Amino acid sequence: MDLRDEYDWSLENIGEIEDPSAVGIASHSTCGDAIRAYLKIDKNRVVEETRFKVLGCVTVLEGSSTASRLVKGKTVDMAKAEIVELLDGENGEKIEGNVCSLLAIRAVHAALEEYTAGAIRE
Repeated sequence: MDLRDEYDWSLENIGEIEDPSAVGIASHSTCGDAIRAYLKIDKNRVVEETRFKVLGCVTVLEGSSTASRLVKGKTVDMAKAEIVELLDGENGEKIEGNVCSLLAIRAVHAALEEYTAGAIRE
C-alpha cells in the first residue's frame, strides 16, 4: 500500500495543540528532519485533534497531514493498531515510498505510546 494513494496530500493540522494529551517525537538521523506530534484525546479515549510541528522537507509535511487523518476520530486502541500495522509492514510489502513520509506515523506512534504508558497531560 502506498500512503500517497490512499490519502489526499493536502496540508492541514500544522501547529501545536495547547495542553495536549500526549506528544510524540520522531526524527531522521541521516537528513535531520524532525517532527513533533500533538494529540488531544477525550475522556472516551478518542483522538479528537492532531497537530504537528515539522522541521523538514515537504514530504514530512505531507506525511503529517496524512497521519492526522489516519488517527483522528479513532479510539487510542484502534489508532495504535492501525499505526502498528503500518509500521510492521515498513520493511515488507505494505508500505512503499520515502522514509520521510513515515516520520509522522512514527511520531504519532510515540505519542500514543506515551498516552497509554500513563504519561498523560491533563
